Amino acid sequence: AARRRLSGELKDYWPASVHVMAKEISWFHSVIWPALLMALEMPLPQRIHAHGFWIRDGKKMSKSLGNFVDLEVLSRYTDHYGLDGFRYFLMVEGPIGSQDANFASSRVHEVYNTDLVNTVGNSLSRTSAMVNKYYAGGVVPSEVGAGGARVTFGEEGRYDWPAVTAAAAAESTRYMEAMELPKAAAAAIALVVKVDLFITETEPFRMAKDDAKAEELGAVLYQCLETLRIACVLLEPFLPNKMAEVGESMELGEGLLEDRLRWGGLTPGSTVKKMAVFPRMAPLDEQGMPVAPA
Repeated sequence: AARRRLSGELKDYWPASVHVMAKEISWFHSVIWPALLMALEMPLPQRIHAHGFWIRDGKKMSKSLGNFVDLEVLSRYTDHYGLDGFRYFLMVEGPIGSQDANFASSRVHEVYNTDLVNTVGNSLSRTSAMVNKYYAGGVVPSEVGAGGARVTFGEEGRYDWPAVTAAAAAESTRYMEAMELPKAAAAAIALVVKVDLFITETEPFRMAKDDAKAEELGAVLYQCLETLRIACVLLEPFLPNKMAEVGESMELGEGLLEDRLRWGGLTPGSTVKKMAVFPRMAPLDEQGMPVAPA
């Protein structure tokens, strides 16, 4: 190991910013492993994170009980919900903290439908569809009015989108750094939910019928798209492939994360394509097989 370290072979694997393992082996990795590293004069991990177990029906998975989820079953879930869809479930429902997490097919389906189909997918679909309907070629409108100021909505900063998105981004990144993945994802999902509420309250489909509200319509749709862009950037660790698909339909920004999360990254005059990111899927049983119709 010392020879390989000196030759640089281990530089892609160590040192680790976070050393992750299951809770039952945390003592070895917190005591013996650091001692070995010190003896080899190798750097220690910056942090050690021990997580809980996946369980089933309240019991630890084991071959003797026959309640484990094998690779074939996992493959069926991945094929059905997509790699990102199933990854998202594992990250937000998994035992990343000290508590164990129960694996159930009904919960996989519920999370996929609630967060991805009905929230992220639906909001991207309806917003991109409106932009393409009201602006030829799906050209992104501006939120800046004729007077040179941003057109804003709501009272007491309720829809102060630069402030709202900055707070959500800070919250999500803080939770991500703390390995609290469910809360990090929830902060991004909450932004999408707020966009849906914003659309319901402002009714851009009614604005589109009134030429006098052209500036307001453009501002509403820009602010929806820009908020969704920031939410999608926050969701990239959970949904890398799907967010790459979104990036092919609208600008998600380039460069450092802090720059991509800053309000105004979406360029007025750029284009957005209609999106259908998460298809609705039928449920699976505990073995990952299609559920027979009732």
